Amino acid sequence: MHWATDKRHLVSASQDGKLIVWDAYTTNKVHAIPLRSSWVMTCAYSPSGNFVACGGLDNICSIYNLHSREGTNIRGARELSAHSGYLSCCRFINDRQIVTSSGDMTCMLWDIETGSRNVEFSDHTGDVMRWVLSLLRGIVRSHIAPACLWARTPTYLSRAHVMLQPSFGTFAAARPLRLSRVTSPTSTLSSMLLVYFYTR
Repeated sequence: MHWATDKRHLVSASQDGKLIVWDAYTTNKVHAIPLRSSWVMTCAYSPSGNFVACGGLDNICSIYNLHSREGTNIRGARELSAHSGYLSCCRFINDRQIVTSSGDMTCMLWDIETGSRNVEFSDHTGDVMRWVLSLLRGIVRSHIAPACLWARTPTYLSRAHVMLQPSFGTFAAARPLRLSRVTSPTSTLSSMLLVYFYTR
């Protein structure tokens, strides 16, 4: 599930084959979107509230426009297909861009309007299970799991720094990452940071 920025609505995806948008105040369903594949593993709400997305074992990120209908159903806006493994996580940057991570060991930045892959990140050697996008200044520190850190410029994403935790054995699964703000007047990183992590 993923909360909307209005802190009232959220989207959930289930292997019952439905993507549901909820009103958390009333607990009512706002939209129930039938999915082409029920093997869904992730979902996302765009910051504007206009779009939702999901993906899973079909290797595709499906995006839906909540303000566009075909009869009684929400119309699919775009299907993004380039991953060769399952989709583990997707998050919108805005209504024009989304990032996906996959079991094919890559993350991809997409242009939603054209359906094209703008950037592929391929430094991981295991399944990429999750990533976090946050507004930060300075350096993000993590002592939870191995992570790659990327800085976002106004037009593209590029790797800024790689942090590796000393080995305490193998990680069976990715764990949630808590991002912390660190003041760093000499930092050359931009204010948008992308962190993703993986199993090995």
